[in-house]
Amino acid sequence: MRLVRFVAQSGVCSRRNAEILIKNGEICVNNVSCIEPGYIVAPKDIITYQEKPLTVQTEHVTLMLNKPRGVISASSSPYDEETVVDCVSHDYPSLRLFPIGRLDKETSGLILLTTDGDLAYQLSHPKFEVQKKYIALIDEKLQEEDIQSLIAGIELEDGTSSFDSVETDHSQRTVTVTLHSGKNRIIRRLFAACGYNVAQLHRLEIGKLTLGSLKIGEFRELSAADIKKIQS
Repeated sequence: MRLVRFVAQSGVCSRRNAEILIKNGEICVNNVSCIEPGYIVAPKDIITYQEKPLTVQTEHVTLMLNKPRGVISASSSPYDEETVVDCVSHDYPSLRLFPIGRLDKETSGLILLTTDGDLAYQLSHPKFEVQKKYIALIDEKLQEEDIQSLIAGIELEDGTSSFDSVETDHSQRTVTVTLHSGKNRIIRRLFAACGYNVAQLHRLEIGKLTLGSLKIGEFRELSAADIKKIQS
């Protein structure tokens, strides 16, 4: 097994972040820093991170959390902010859970936490094009010409981005959007490019997986059938 996959499957982080840790020299093989993600781990190798030995987990846990506003999408915070892992830690104190992707601090809704680095890679890497659905409350009525622009694509500082679909309610201020992009704060930035401020943002779906009756702050463990919904 390659070192990058070993680290991801140990439950420390996603495969993408595992590669970063390795290239930064934070992973040791037999007490020596290794910066080669493709290093083939031998059976007798001892892999450590922050001086703690890592082992590959064969049984993984993935949780769905309805994230409250004001909570950060991280495993820990240097500023003592509440994290998504804190929201579930009392029920899963011994697991190395980490969030798949992110919701910004003021966005609520569906987020997944897992010990499975391969699953995190499948759901967060752009090449897999996992669709997500959000509902946004904006400060002004959304005009038809702006809907067309948001679907056609808008040039931002990091390239052109767009929504797959845009639907408004009768007020034209509550907007449901779907998109594949995982760029940071992309929904807020797309609306801002058209002159709108997003007052509230809530994620409803990832792939075919929905929050259902899960209330803000609540979470549940995903079944194998749930995992298939987000992989299909």
